[in-house]
Amino acid sequence: MVTTFDDDDYVDAALEGGASGFLLKDAGADLLIAGVRAAANGDALISPSLTLDLLKRRRSTPTRQTHAVERLSGREIEVAKLVADGRTNQEICQELYISLGTVKTHLGSIQNRLEARNRVEIAARMWESGVMNRPNG
Repeated sequence: MVTTFDDDDYVDAALEGGASGFLLKDAGADLLIAGVRAAANGDALISPSLTLDLLKRRRSTPTRQTHAVERLSGREIEVAKLVADGRTNQEICQELYISLGTVKTHLGSIQNRLEARNRVEIAARMWESGVMNRPNG
């Protein structure tokens, strides 16, 4: 969704309605192009200025899917946390020393277990669960 409105209710309604992302019209050509590419690849992109508020709201309103995070393997949690931190697949490969194919396999499994449609929902589930606030280790 591309709009001039950065209202929290618009963002929530668009994402709950199945939008692959939410960008403000003044985001600039590069970000708008990246948003279209992300949607075409099955990924999602949220305007950076909206992301932190979105995640804070999601963290403060737990859902039943939050408990699904507990069913992730240790490696899936590592991958999901990196997604929630905004890392790309390539950055995840480099940080965890795994192949791109392995990252994609983990992401597919994570999406299924968390009932998430895209990376944004994976990130939201991770923040909702409280996992992102726990120390690593």
